[in-house]
Amino acid sequence: MVPLAAGLVVLVHFPFSDLSRTKLRPAVVLADAAAAKAADFERGSLLLTSYARPGKLFTASGGLVERVAGVLQPESLRKVITAVVKILGDSR
Repeated sequence: MVPLAAGLVVLVHFPFSDLSRTKLRPAVVLADAAAAKAADFERGSLLLTSYARPGKLFTASGGLVERVAGVLQPESLRKVITAVVKILGDSR
């Protein structure tokens, strides 16, 4: 199991809505226990430009992590966290 830390971009098997299969997708670790382009990474990368979806939060076991794709630059991680906080603040 990979030790998780804020800023990691990990690959996790996400289920299809009908739960018939899963697809390997990137996920950003926001706390110790998404837009991510090459310039956003301190180390590693993704094959395609990916977009953080701050409205799609979930808790997952570290055992679900297939592998680490990279580590976000501190400023890129701050942008993702700010977007999550904004959504949570707007829900009142």
